[in-house]
Amino acid sequence: MADTTFVNAVTLSDADWFNDLNRLHYTIFGDPADLAAVFGRINSLTAETGVATDDVLLLYDTSASTADKITVANFLKIVAALTAETSPATDDELLLYDLSATTADKITLANLFKVINSFTEDTTPDLEADYVATYDASATAAKKVLPTKLMTIPQNSKSAAYTTVLTDANKHILHPASDNNARTFTIDSNANVPYPIGTCITFINEINTVTIAITSDTLKLAGTGSTGSRTLAANGIATAIKTGTTTWWISGTGLT
Repeated sequence: MADTTFVNAVTLSDADWFNDLNRLHYTIFGDPADLAAVFGRINSLTAETGVATDDVLLLYDTSASTADKITVANFLKIVAALTAETSPATDDELLLYDLSATTADKITLANLFKVINSFTEDTTPDLEADYVATYDASATAAKKVLPTKLMTIPQNSKSAAYTTVLTDANKHILHPASDNNARTFTIDSNANVPYPIGTCITFINEINTVTIAITSDTLKLAGTGSTGSRTLAANGIATAIKTGTTTWWISGTGLT
């Protein structure tokens, strides 16, 4: 809402309107605006069915005492910056608006899961058309992703000695045919890179040889249980899986 100037040259800003309306409501009703009534008004608005990250939300800037706005993208940045609840409990609560009672209310996580569980299952999902909502931390933007993208094994091609990093979890490390040199690919230690148990890393060698080593932790060969570095021949493929805090097992074709 724009500033308003009356005939007596008195101008009311957005913040003035906001504060005066609150005072008027308090004078008439003896209490500030009821949160349920606010939610009721919001609920009566027309739903935005094509939300964009540059769409804006209304807010009140308490530090500047002014009405303001924020884009959906920046709002998601704020949400992403919140301290994560690392041990949520099923009796933790979320805010909601009860349509049937037209009141502000709350719901426990346990009951929210019950609601989700009651949804009709999509038994024929379209993996090339259905999307999952995500937040791209590197781009600081809300995005969507096809389920097929989540089910792939991304590639990390390396033509030099390489030590794995956390983002290599569940990827495949490729030694391409263009690099006709023996290389060493090393799985970093749990002390440096604490991969979750169950993490898999696949190694593919298209030419020459690749030594698969590990930093201080234990790499066991499937079938024999022997430990130590392994050699992957040309056209070989091997997968290592983390089964303990400092233990990996590896197996594959062309692996000795």
